[in-house]
Amino acid sequence: MKYPQDLADSIANRCSMIGKAACLAFTYMWCVHLDPENGEAIKIVSDNMRRGNITDECKVLAEPFLESLTGNKYIVEKRKIKSLDELADIERCAVLFSLTSEEQGHWVGVEYGKVKFNSKLHSNCLTNGHPVTARIIKLVKAA
Repeated sequence: MKYPQDLADSIANRCSMIGKAACLAFTYMWCVHLDPENGEAIKIVSDNMRRGNITDECKVLAEPFLESLTGNKYIVEKRKIKSLDELADIERCAVLFSLTSEEQGHWVGVEYGKVKFNSKLHSNCLTNGHPVTARIIKLVKAA
């Protein structure tokens, strides 16, 4: 290792970005019944950033990321919503709560129309915002 301080800066920056913006990645893990509440989940997100399945800004490329988690192929449907009641028949999906728009907010896991997973202890978007879009995960082909 030629420049260990640069490596440390790179690791710190990646960890900071994961802490600020990886809520969708952690929620996708929960959606496919993986435990996102352990240290291994952070390594999985970091590895997927390195592979290009998650950008440095934590934008998740859904299908490749999900396939990397389980080996299965998925299609992810984007659906605009106004209420969690619209998802009452969906086993697990990711939902964006926002204060203002569809582009910014916080992703949580929803099971049969109820929030069941949140990657943060406190989220202003979840507490004071409203659901704006969902990601419905459909298995295409099991490995």
